[in-house]
Amino acid sequence: LDKGVELVMDALSLMKGGENFIPKLPAMKVSDLISTMIPNCEVKVTGIRPGEKLHEMLITDDESRRTKDIGVHYVIEPVHDWWDGSHLKDNKKVSDEFRYSSDNVEVLSKEDFLKYI
Repeated sequence: LDKGVELVMDALSLMKGGENFIPKLPAMKVSDLISTMIPNCEVKVTGIRPGEKLHEMLITDDESRRTKDIGVHYVIEPVHDWWDGSHLKDNKKVSDEFRYSSDNVEVLSKEDFLKYI
């Protein structure tokens, strides 16, 4: 909850219009989440369903060309003629090959998850 509020407050204070703010948050396997929250719960693995994603893509290769690292978040700048991005000029641009998805972020352990709650 705190991270969500922090994202909203940072976005409100920095945004000029059209940016996408992406939080830097760890990922966690659903099976680990279930076994941590409900240890005695019976889980039936059914496999992957048609159209189901294994990983969530948060910043694509194409978007990386317009992405700045602002510390605890990334900002994807919009593609508009009126956009100048001067308010973000002091922030580091990510590499053009950068991509951010659930398969290349920090994985949250059960122990670390319990610290959050």
